[in-house]
Amino acid sequence: MEKIREAKIDEFDELLAFLAKAYGYAEVDWFVTHYGHIYQRDLQHVKNSLIIKDKDRIVSHVGLFPLDVLAGKGVFKVVGIGGVATDPAYREHGLMGKLLKYAIDRMEKEEYAFSVLWGDRQRYGNFGWEFGGRRLSFTVTSRSLASYGIKEGDIRQYDGKEEGLEKIITFHEPERLKVKRTKKTYQFLMKKAGIEVWLSKDAYIVLSTGVKYKKAIETGGDPSRVLSLALTLIKDKSLEGMRISRPYEESDLNREILNGSVRWWVESLCSIKIINFPKTLEGFQKAMQVRDKAKWPENEKELVKKMALPDNNFFNFYIWSLDHV
Repeated sequence: MEKIREAKIDEFDELLAFLAKAYGYAEVDWFVTHYGHIYQRDLQHVKNSLIIKDKDRIVSHVGLFPLDVLAGKGVFKVVGIGGVATDPAYREHGLMGKLLKYAIDRMEKEEYAFSVLWGDRQRYGNFGWEFGGRRLSFTVTSRSLASYGIKEGDIRQYDGKEEGLEKIITFHEPERLKVKRTKKTYQFLMKKAGIEVWLSKDAYIVLSTGVKYKKAIETGGDPSRVLSLALTLIKDKSLEGMRISRPYEESDLNREILNGSVRWWVESLCSIKIINFPKTLEGFQKAMQVRDKAKWPENEKELVKKMALPDNNFFNFYIWSLDHV
């Protein structure tokens, strides 16, 4: 069995086929259509995949995907862990553990602030990841929006053209809590499989698939126009309602959605592992401009707990669903 190493460009197709099979997807290019912002056929992206090969084939993989997480004036150098997979014939041999330990060592050497992932809490808890961060979610219905005085408005589906993309960028960039995106990244994200992107003159909504309640995983623009767009989509698609998820913070848009909602709740955002405690604290200090050291946590575990508390106003960040890895 080979040592852990970065994947090579000429192994890209094999990597995609391995991941699709490991996750049970029939489409070989599933990870390109759903995560095209991180799986691309170039050295910059392929090197983010750590692999183990045996008999000249990939048998285990962990992806380390760099993210620049912005929280006001705070900037965090973060790694998202994704595509964790092992060939069924090679499971129970500790390969995932070896890859994760290698990944942790690499993140420490490269001085990342913290790492995030979306996966089983108990499995990854053994390696130091714990639930943290917060997502604020609302449910709106045609009745709740109409009762708040919202009217239907203009609507059109994003067609991939420049004018629509520029609107989306203009609406999203003012968000205080987000992941840094280039224009190219926006292009990849807005053409992901499994989403619909809808625009009005002054707002946009990104919907993920759902049955009775569609999920609005990203929203932006004029607050009342966002709700007008939501109402129009609910009626046009004959939905029972819509779940809207956003950063847990005070904002005009969050307040407007709250006023038009039938319910709201707070949930964990992801699993977090603090890699560099001083750098993480430094980022939050810049984000909130908090100088009172009495309010700062003393260690990594305390910090992660504070990042999950509903009354936490200092240690806040957000990774939108489109930016997940």
